[in-house]
Amino acid sequence: MAGRYRGMNSHDNEPGARGLNIVPVNDMTQLRFGDVGLLTLRGMRRAASAFAATGIDVVVDDLLLEPDFLRDYLEVFAGFDVTFVGVHCDLDTLMAREDERPGRFPGTAAAHFKQVHVGCEYDVEVNTGNTSPRECAERVLAASRDLRSPSAFERMRVGEHSA
Repeated sequence: MAGRYRGMNSHDNEPGARGLNIVPVNDMTQLRFGDVGLLTLRGMRRAASAFAATGIDVVVDDLLLEPDFLRDYLEVFAGFDVTFVGVHCDLDTLMAREDERPGRFPGTAAAHFKQVHVGCEYDVEVNTGNTSPRECAERVLAASRDLRSPSAFERMRVGEHSA
């Protein structure tokens, strides 16, 4: 996303509010997406799907901050074998990692801690707070080879249509 669309507490009439706007709310930080930000994320999901359509295995690392994000993934990856992975760790570890990474805003991890998992059902879950990266990767690979049917995406897709 172009730099001008990356806002830091941008007002509605500023370009930063149209993209990805980082806004302080109480003691936390919220990410808010404007029209350009939402279109960029929508395009990213379609680009990942296009890669998958060519036969390339794709790994997408994303925060599902809005229910529409998950619904869009369910739509654009219909017909693909998807292994949906829930990545967790305890809040203290998450906040410590946030503090160590440059360019992070305090409170963002805490604000999204539960939000990113709302409405999600996973094929496999890993805990990066108490499991090594190698072991997490091995669990994900094992789940992707299992190809259980129906997958989490298929189950969520059916649940969405029956609600």
